[in-house]
Amino acid sequence: MLPLTTMTIRTFWTIFIKILGIWLVLDSVTVIPQFISSLFYPDPYDTGLGLPLSIAVLLLTIGVYLFILRLFVFKTAWLIDKLHLDKGFEEEKIDLNVQLTTVLTVTTIVIGGLMFVDSFPKLCKEIFVFLQQKNILGKILDQAG
Repeated sequence: MLPLTTMTIRTFWTIFIKILGIWLVLDSVTVIPQFISSLFYPDPYDTGLGLPLSIAVLLLTIGVYLFILRLFVFKTAWLIDKLHLDKGFEEEKIDLNVQLTTVLTVTTIVIGGLMFVDSFPKLCKEIFVFLQQKNILGKILDQAG
């Protein structure tokens, strides 16, 4: 296997910012449908401001995600220049003498860790719901028997 060779600081920041932008925009895949579904199920106790406010928040959210997409993915060089991310380093290049298998192993561990951290609260919630249902079912059976 060939080791990775060199990478400039600017290339590192470009890759990092684009990945961050794509990740944030992909996160909108779950957020925007929730806002849209709230438009179809109005609150019966609404005073009349709920629907216009929901539409405004939905449009603002879509606007923020489009701004992030444009800035982080398509205007990365401008963002690096404005934030001076490639300034202040002693060396212009980063030497990477790492085997490709090591990079893939670290990437797999990081992605697995992120998936675990993301799903752990859902697991705790499902265990709690299961225990509640088991407790309720036990009480119903005790009363019936």
